Formats: sequence, C-alpha cells, structure tokens
Amino acid sequence: MKKKTKKEDTQLGMTLTEVEALRWGKMDSDMRNDLQALRLVDYELDLLTRNYLEQKLVQETMKKRLIASIESRRIEYQELTKSLAEKYKVDLKRMVIDPDTGSIRELP
Repeated sequence: MKKKTKKEDTQLGMTLTEVEALRWGKMDSDMRNDLQALRLVDYELDLLTRNYLEQKLVQETMKKRLIASIESRRIEYQELTKSLAEKYKVDLKRMVIDPDTGSIRELP
C-alpha cells in the first residue's frame, strides 16, 4: 500500500482505522439492508391491502347479486307456496313440504 503524503491527507481529510472502517461498513450495510427490507414490507402490505380491497369488492358484488336474486325469487316462491296450500287445502302457516320426498303435510 502506498504511503500517503501530508498533502493527500489534507485533501482526503482524516483516515479511519481499518477496524473503524470495517465496523462502519458493516453498520452501513446493515442499515441499508434494513431500509430495503422496510420498503419491501411496505410494498407487500400495500399489495395485501389492494388484494383485500379487490376481494372485498368481489364479495360485496356477489352479495348484492344474491340478495337481488333472492328478492326476485321470493315473490314467486311465496305465490307457489300459497297456491300449493290452496290446492291441497292446507293452512299456509302450518304447511310443511319435505324437499326430499315432495310430501306435503300440516303441522298440528
């Protein structure tokens, strides 16, 4: 290694010892790694938030569609149930239909 002259020392300023330079280099590297990791975590959190919001929107849209479907079928369902109760002369409030067998009966 070339020995520095006094002129070079004044241009460069003070020189760290090898141990100080290694210690500072390690700390600097650790700090840069931690900052990069922090940016990565922030990015992943942002991505998770976006994905969550997208999924939430999909689920809310599906819920609205199902509610609309139920509402549109409810009237038809009630009319069919009422017509079956009238046809088989069963009290609508006490009528039970077994969906597996299709049998209709009146609760006591």
